[in-house]
Amino acid sequence: MANQNLDYNSLSSFSKLRMTTPNGNVYPLGGFDPFWTNKITVGTDTNLTLSEKSALVIALNAMKCFIQRDDRPSMRPLAQTNLILINSDTFTLHRLDATRGNISLLTNGHNVNIILCYVDNWRKSKLSALSMAAVILEEICHYALEIVDENTVKYQVVDMLQRAGYSSASFDSLFGISYSD
Repeated sequence: MANQNLDYNSLSSFSKLRMTTPNGNVYPLGGFDPFWTNKITVGTDTNLTLSEKSALVIALNAMKCFIQRDDRPSMRPLAQTNLILINSDTFTLHRLDATRGNISLLTNGHNVNIILCYVDNWRKSKLSALSMAAVILEEICHYALEIVDENTVKYQVVDMLQRAGYSSASFDSLFGISYSD
């Protein structure tokens, strides 16, 4: 019988799974706005540049502004979502069975929400911090807002960045594409 006092939800995916790439383990990044606790866990397998860290802050700030809007469309909760920034094209999950006190937590299955962003491609493309933020935000929007259409999600990203104070955000500057209504 399961222990009713044990909070299984408090275990993040980083304590339930080991995530690896050919570059090594994916490790969680900390130091983010407490708003993101139990919403998004950020991890990476590489040392991020200042521009890449800025992109992450910009994207999370724009998403936070969106979430706090009164007039926002409905969205999926971001509970225990993993945003992984990897410098590789291979990503592997390894199951970890855990213990909490005297209780063995054998893992029989996982439901893991993972958003992958490929830092190596950003570096090859020499993306600006705002363009990298747009990539991160686009992937979060695909998941949280359940937007499948690429054009629709790009409109949403531009709107979110502009509302968060990044007035230079446009289709052309972020995606290299000019759209007209």
